[in-house]
Amino acid sequence: MHFDDASCDRQDTRLTLGTNASGNDVVAVLDDPDCRRLLAALDEPRTADELTSRCSLARSTAYRKLGLLSEVGLLEERHRIRSDGNRVTRYARTVDRFRIGLDGSALSLSFE
Repeated sequence: MHFDDASCDRQDTRLTLGTNASGNDVVAVLDDPDCRRLLAALDEPRTADELTSRCSLARSTAYRKLGLLSEVGLLEERHRIRSDGNRVTRYARTVDRFRIGLDGSALSLSFE
């Protein structure tokens, strides 16, 4: 599947594609069922352990998919230091909705 980056219509500027991410990268990540399940489970910010449990994924798989989603800008990492000095990372979606459409011979991608 090819995505024409020039046709990317971002309706909400909250989404900033990762430094090297292209529209093709976003579509490839959205094509992954595990990535879609993780996005769906992020109705509120959650830790990787919470997401692993909710999505029935191996921890290594969850971290790899969260990394992909973060790289293309579909989620953000929120870090907090607990009172015991350990760091806690919660993941949050950067978009609520997205649409993939066909405009002539090019795919269009829009985010809300």
